[in-house]
Amino acid sequence: MRSELAKRLEVEISKMPIIDTHTHLQHRTPSAKLIGNIFSYHYIKMELSTAGMDVEKLMNDSIPPDIRMRNALPFIPRIRNTTTWWGFMTICRALGFEDSTIHEGNWQDLCRVASDTMQSEHWYRKALDSINIRRSFLTNLPDEDLEGYDREAFVPSLRTDEWVWDIQEKSVRQRLETLTNSSISSLKDLKASIYKVAENFVILGAASMAISLPPDFKAFAVAESDAEWLYDRILQGKRLSDVELARLQTYILYSLFGVCDELCLPFQLMLGVDRKVHRRLEWDGFSTDMGMIKTFRDALNRFPNVKFIFSILNTVLTHELAIYAKTFANCYAAGHWWYTFYPDIIKQMILERLQAVPYTKLIGWYSD
Repeated sequence: MRSELAKRLEVEISKMPIIDTHTHLQHRTPSAKLIGNIFSYHYIKMELSTAGMDVEKLMNDSIPPDIRMRNALPFIPRIRNTTTWWGFMTICRALGFEDSTIHEGNWQDLCRVASDTMQSEHWYRKALDSINIRRSFLTNLPDEDLEGYDREAFVPSLRTDEWVWDIQEKSVRQRLETLTNSSISSLKDLKASIYKVAENFVILGAASMAISLPPDFKAFAVAESDAEWLYDRILQGKRLSDVELARLQTYILYSLFGVCDELCLPFQLMLGVDRKVHRRLEWDGFSTDMGMIKTFRDALNRFPNVKFIFSILNTVLTHELAIYAKTFANCYAAGHWWYTFYPDIIKQMILERLQAVPYTKLIGWYSD
């Protein structure tokens, strides 16, 4: 039984307005139309697969979303213990479904109830208001059309992964040229185009830049002359070696930090994803590099006016991140992201951060 103090805390916390700093909501279609669309998200799909379901055969994209859920019914009992399943059933109840689980006798009722609710007028606003979410950060590619987005509900965030990871791909340069109506024939032109895109995002109401980095990424300062030579080679049609590419990538990342400094934008860093660890199904995983926070020490010192908001996918470095947030005024610890979105881990991280870091430095809500 919960204590009276716990109940009082829950009541007070429930009154607090929430800013959700990282989502993958689509501003034009913020609500799914079918419960099967939500059920097919990779969180559940991965668990069904590892529990024995042939998701390639029974949940592929050619199958209507609600039928994918029907195909999964024999496997649902195997994943009912997970936090992911608890989250899905919480969504179902919010949509008006009253049963405690899904089976052959009620899955169609769920589909009907959920569809009626999700396709009702302004459902997404009602859903966000019901849990007191005032704003949700979007995840926006540089060329995404933000015209007419709901500014009362959403905040754009400029995702910069392709500018760093795919910097030597001609298609990235061509998209930037099209987007900025300019020609890129030098590193200076590239940086000017990136700045122009970022500036336009700010005009449209963007409140951050963001990037996801693998655990072994190394961040370090690179001389502009070195970066110019490397980018000139790309413009000449040459491929960089892995070592050369790493230098140019970290140079571009530092350049983005500089743009954030000029435009007063925070930078959201999501650390630790190992992409496509499952080769056939292309599931993403995570791993830990003991230097993946430490590598940003120079940037934290070099850009004191940029707020660096760190999210990590492991528990090994949570103490280190907390102490960095305690040490650097421009370092913030965010969220409980993806593979740390489990109650016991969340409890551990919250306690550690509350005991070590001023509470104004903590960013707790992070739905992803």
